[in-house]
Amino acid sequence: MAQKTLVAPNSYEVSGENTQITYSTTSVDGSPQFSYGGPKGEHSFSGDEIRTFDTDLGTEVTVTLEDVADLHVVTLTLLLPEMWVAPHAGQEFRTIGIYTTKEEPITARIGFPAAREMYATVKLAGEGKLVDF
Repeated sequence: MAQKTLVAPNSYEVSGENTQITYSTTSVDGSPQFSYGGPKGEHSFSGDEIRTFDTDLGTEVTVTLEDVADLHVVTLTLLLPEMWVAPHAGQEFRTIGIYTTKEEPITARIGFPAAREMYATVKLAGEGKLVDF
């Protein structure tokens, strides 16, 4: 019996709590793609608009959903676990998305204690798979 080679997925689809996310590490033109639909509207991102960081938690994939000058910035970070799949097969997984709202100093009352970042999480489940582009 031939042994199958396991590979890292290049496409992820997750959903939960009125949120749908699709992320591909590559595409036909070679750039990463990220689409979001949820409480913060409908957004599509590609290339440098998508930031990835490998951490002890897994791969953090971050996009900016809202940037209101001098008020606040809202980002979404999708946490992806390291996983391996057989070619043309998928692997189900559960994860979270983290909304971070960063208040700009001008919106806070000067001289009062405050936390600059506020976090909210969304539970997500879906599948990672290897697809041909």
